[in-house]
Amino acid sequence: MSPTSTTSWAAPTAAEPVNAEVRVPGSKSLTNRALVLGALCEGRSTIGRPLRSRDTMLMINALRSLGIAVDDSDDAQWRIEGRSFTHTDAAIDVGNAGTVLRFVPPVA
Repeated sequence: MSPTSTTSWAAPTAAEPVNAEVRVPGSKSLTNRALVLGALCEGRSTIGRPLRSRDTMLMINALRSLGIAVDDSDDAQWRIEGRSFTHTDAAIDVGNAGTVLRFVPPVA
């Protein structure tokens, strides 16, 4: 079979109606954006079912470097104390996270 040829594939079907509950994992991009919005809002914000990943941890650490309080001890929900910027001179590691690189400088 050549690399450009295609084959037909019959999608699986169910013999009976399917009744199921599926939990979709959180989104790295949405979690990072919610963290930024929580940092910019007054008071406390809560993110439900965030995705813990290297990129979201880089965002949390960046916000903490700016003095934002982020409580990520509960994997089901994270809490951010917005507008608590207390540091004016911070070193921030963005790693390879494009969202952190794009959003943190304007926040700072």
